[in-house]
Amino acid sequence: VVSLFPEQAEELRVELGDRVRYYGNVVNTEAVRPDAAKLLARDLEHPAILFIGGSKYKPGLMLLLEALERMNAGRPQPIELHVVGMARHEVLRPLASWATVHGYLDKSDPDDQREYRALLDHCALFVNPMPLWGSFSASCEAMHHYMPVIVDAYPEFTRTFGGAPAIGHLLRTAEQDELVAAIERLLNEKDHWRTCAVNAHTAVQPFTWTSYVQRLLADVGELD
Repeated sequence: VVSLFPEQAEELRVELGDRVRYYGNVVNTEAVRPDAAKLLARDLEHPAILFIGGSKYKPGLMLLLEALERMNAGRPQPIELHVVGMARHEVLRPLASWATVHGYLDKSDPDDQREYRALLDHCALFVNPMPLWGSFSASCEAMHHYMPVIVDAYPEFTRTFGGAPAIGHLLRTAEQDELVAAIERLLNEKDHWRTCAVNAHTAVQPFTWTSYVQRLLADVGELD
């Protein structure tokens, strides 16, 4: 029995014992080796933020929209926001010209896959401030593409990457002030952004499909 999350694995072991395995998560993207030089040269003067999440993540999106409305009111060049996974009609509010809702992008569709990959290459930050859960798999894909992340400090994430990983910012509150401060620091301090981007990529290297499958096959090979 294989679990994608450490706390869930511990819960399963109570019932199923040592048959449960946890190998980490999986970076589910075709980009095995993203172009580090290109991605670390993203333009932070004209930044873009990526939010990924379906309708259940709407409260997190609303918090992010309100934070960006506040920030962009005083910026000559607004921060772009790209939303993936949620239909435009689900947002239920007017959107500024700097916000684009792409809907659900199916990675098995070549056109959707290209659009999704382009967003991973273009956006400088991954932000999902939803309390208790921050779109874990999408976070890992963004990190693989040298993108610092701003997410809630929910248990599965901190158990995987540590309580204070230098991969962006882990939110300790649902307050707009903390979110705004985290975004501003990463966009205004280029060296800090770059360090977090490199650390984010490094943190998910054990989560490639090659590594994951090798560990699974090794355990299967030991079965009687």
